[in-house]
Amino acid sequence: MGFIKHQISPFFRRRKFSDKFSDTTDFITANWRPLLKMLTIAILPVCAIQALSLNNLTSMMYGELASDSDDTMGILAGFGLNYGATMILGMIASLFLISIVYALMKLYHATNEDGTPVNEDLTKMTFKEFLPYARRQMGAAWKSVLAFMLFFVVNILLVVAIIAVLQAANIGVFMILFAWFIALIPPAMLLIPVYSFEPIGFWAGMRKAFVYGFKTWGGIVAITFVVGLITNVICGFLSVPYMLTAMAKAFLAIENSDGFSFVNTTWFSLISYLSALLYIYVCYVGYSALLIAIAYQYGHACSALDIDNFDHEDKDFDDFDKDATNEDNF
Repeated sequence: MGFIKHQISPFFRRRKFSDKFSDTTDFITANWRPLLKMLTIAILPVCAIQALSLNNLTSMMYGELASDSDDTMGILAGFGLNYGATMILGMIASLFLISIVYALMKLYHATNEDGTPVNEDLTKMTFKEFLPYARRQMGAAWKSVLAFMLFFVVNILLVVAIIAVLQAANIGVFMILFAWFIALIPPAMLLIPVYSFEPIGFWAGMRKAFVYGFKTWGGIVAITFVVGLITNVICGFLSVPYMLTAMAKAFLAIENSDGFSFVNTTWFSLISYLSALLYIYVCYVGYSALLIAIAYQYGHACSALDIDNFDHEDKDFDDFDKDATNEDNF
């Protein structure tokens, strides 16, 4: 199974924190080759366009600082267009990311009747062979993205409504609402694996994610904090080239220096674009580790809180493998 051969632990089982972390690292160690291959083929083209939008965004912002333009509407229109494009491309890449990571996890944990792995070596799987599995996960990824959007919209409307009722922007009210919102984020993170690892309706998935999320709130916070910290350190280190180019643009623009013309040269633009591409791509790869950790947290929650459906949920991985294999998608 890639780098190290080892026995695959069941996905749905109770886990201590050390088990969640070790299962996450074991999965990445065993499947880093197919994971990088699938992510690169599917997400790198999106990252290439997103890096272009992000570069245009920073160039417009710092370019206007240097030129002192009075065309406010033009600046806002350009800023909004590039920002919107960056967000839309980010959503598309997130859909691909969720579909690929969780399809690969289902294939990894699919077992035969005797408990042996169905897929003994995922490194030999081509993207064409993998595509049906990822496509089957796309609907679940859409559900999770829509659920996240609904979660944020409802909370924003709630904040606006409370402030309107109180007719005052009190700092104490803001602190309470902020604390409430922060407390809701860990349960909301389970929305992604809930829709991805079982066939469930939209509202039933919302309910299950928040019920399981609040009951395992501490475990979610612990594993996401540790894995998130590691990935953020790596992403932060690899983002240094892009940050340096952005800082150079900002410094020269604020100083209104003659050297600002240098940042508009072809060579500097190419370096800035490639560094932005590296930064965005590495961030998505890092987020995949966080998705894996959250998935194992969900597997723990199902085993600990939903014993009656344990066998049924575990068998879904076998059905996923067989159904996708039988699909004629090409």
